[in-house]
Amino acid sequence: MEQMTLQEIINLITSQGIGIACVAYLIYFQNTTMRAMTETLEKINLKLTQIETKIDVVDHGYTEGDE
Repeated sequence: MEQMTLQEIINLITSQGIGIACVAYLIYFQNTTMRAMTETLEKINLKLTQIETKIDVVDHGYTEGDE
Protein backbone atom coordinates (compact mmCIF):
# COMPACT_ATOMS: atom_id res chain seq x y z
CA MET A 1 0.00 0.00 0.00
CA GLU A 2 1.57 3.30 -1.01
CA GLN A 3 1.86 6.23 1.34
CA MET A 4 -0.59 9.13 0.93
CA THR A 5 0.62 12.71 0.65
CA LEU A 6 -0.62 15.39 3.00
CA GLN A 7 -2.65 16.96 0.20
CA GLU A 8 -4.36 13.63 -0.55
CA ILE A 9 -5.27 13.27 3.13
CA ILE A 10 -6.69 16.80 3.24
CA ASN A 11 -8.67 16.15 0.06
CA LEU A 12 -10.04 12.90 1.53
CA ILE A 13 -11.18 14.64 4.72
CA THR A 14 -12.69 17.54 2.77
CA SER A 15 -14.57 15.40 0.28
CA GLN A 16 -15.53 12.36 2.39
CA GLY A 17 -15.46 13.56 5.97
CA ILE A 18 -13.36 12.74 8.98
CA GLY A 19 -15.05 9.38 9.58
CA ILE A 20 -13.95 7.97 6.23
CA ALA A 21 -10.45 9.40 6.72
CA CYS A 22 -10.19 7.68 10.13
CA VAL A 23 -11.33 4.36 8.69
CA ALA A 24 -8.81 4.69 5.87
CA TYR A 25 -6.06 5.36 8.42
CA LEU A 26 -7.07 2.37 10.54
CA ILE A 27 -6.95 0.12 7.47
CA TYR A 28 -3.51 1.49 6.60
CA PHE A 29 -2.34 1.03 10.21
CA GLN A 30 -3.63 -2.56 10.27
CA ASN A 31 -1.83 -3.39 7.04
CA THR A 32 1.52 -1.92 8.04
CA THR A 33 2.29 -1.40 11.71
CA MET A 34 0.21 -4.25 13.11
CA ARG A 35 1.62 -6.69 10.56
CA ALA A 36 5.17 -5.71 11.49
CA MET A 37 4.38 -6.03 15.20
CA THR A 38 2.83 -9.46 14.64
CA GLU A 39 5.92 -10.65 12.77
CA THR A 40 8.17 -9.37 15.56
CA LEU A 41 6.09 -11.09 18.24
CA GLU A 42 6.20 -14.35 16.28
CA LYS A 43 10.02 -14.14 16.16
CA ILE A 44 10.15 -13.44 19.91
CA ASN A 45 7.86 -16.40 20.57
CA LEU A 46 10.12 -18.67 18.52
CA LYS A 47 13.21 -17.51 20.44
CA LEU A 48 11.47 -18.02 23.79
CA THR A 49 10.51 -21.54 22.76
CA GLN A 50 14.12 -22.26 21.82
CA ILE A 51 15.34 -20.89 25.17
CA GLU A 52 12.76 -22.95 27.03
CA THR A 53 13.91 -26.09 25.22
CA LYS A 54 17.55 -25.39 26.11
CA ILE A 55 16.66 -24.77 29.75
CA ASP A 56 14.75 -28.06 29.87
CA VAL A 57 17.76 -29.91 28.44
CA VAL A 58 20.14 -28.33 30.96
CA ASP A 59 17.73 -28.85 33.86
CA HIS A 60 17.13 -32.51 33.06
CA GLY A 61 20.84 -33.10 32.52
CA TYR A 62 21.75 -31.80 35.99
CA THR A 63 18.82 -33.53 37.67
CA GLU A 64 19.70 -36.93 36.23
CA GLY A 65 23.40 -36.52 37.11
CA ASP A 66 22.61 -35.64 40.74
CA GLU A 67 20.56 -38.76 41.41
